[in-house]
Amino acid sequence: MSASAGSDRLIIPALVGATAVGKTAVALELAEQLDLEVISCDSRQIYKYLDIGTAKPTPEELGGQPYHLIDFVEPDRLYSAVRYRDAARDTIADIIRRGKVPLIAGGAGLYLKALISGFFTTPEVDASYREELSRLNPAELHARLGEVDPETAAEVPVGNKVRMIRALEIFHATGRPKSELKQTGAYPSNNFEFRVFWLTLDRKKLYQLINLRVDKMFRDGLMSEVETLVNMGYQNSPVLASTVGYKEALGHLSGRFALEQCLELIKQKTRNYAKRQITWFKKTDNQVFVDGDKPGWKDFLFAEIRKLKLDSKLL
Repeated sequence: MSASAGSDRLIIPALVGATAVGKTAVALELAEQLDLEVISCDSRQIYKYLDIGTAKPTPEELGGQPYHLIDFVEPDRLYSAVRYRDAARDTIADIIRRGKVPLIAGGAGLYLKALISGFFTTPEVDASYREELSRLNPAELHARLGEVDPETAAEVPVGNKVRMIRALEIFHATGRPKSELKQTGAYPSNNFEFRVFWLTLDRKKLYQLINLRVDKMFRDGLMSEVETLVNMGYQNSPVLASTVGYKEALGHLSGRFALEQCLELIKQKTRNYAKRQITWFKKTDNQVFVDGDKPGWKDFLFAEIRKLKLDSKLL
């Protein structure tokens, strides 16, 4: 890590990219060669028992290397980006106190944003107003949001009731649209700076890797994993219901999908998710583009992160 010019804050490397692009394998190789400790930035690998469907690194893959912030939340509990931010900052501080170098690795754009820049201060939930909004259908919510905050309404899909309700709550409590507060609101301070390395692949190649990964998940026992979760009492977990792979597997187990249809749906939904990740990372500021299709990309990435480490005041 290094300290930025004119600042005592340390620069933390982050390796990000779409699902199946190869982040975990590269992160583990970086950790082994450069003596780093990886902090996961994945919104689903945090959950216990969701192993195969989240491509969580196995003990064999880890080989005894530290890999923080995976496998620690029960599957029936929702976990927020704000809580991740706090946990990740504490983990970074602990790693640095021990004289080691942290590496953020993952594909959860919202978690990355929470860690790097945080969120503007928002009002507490008004339970009665939220209940009122929850009775509206998505089209009604979107129309109401369009009246008070057209900029946010243009960004939020009509089907995303959670985001529409929250934006309306913000306007109800403050009298100001969310889009305005994003520009002018107070953000939490951060003791660290980050250099984001975005690993990419040709879209066609990435989609092929996604399809191969889903095939492997089925061979490795995804359906058995989901059956085990059901037997453990997690069949109604909102986490499973909102996670690609588990949602479709539950649909197959309930008789809604044939197995082959389930497989193809997971591939399609995962490709769609990767597309959204790519769109998100395109908007990330001050990132270093790492083209995984170009010869020498790994040497470049390793050299850049090695330089950050060598420049660190800690070492």
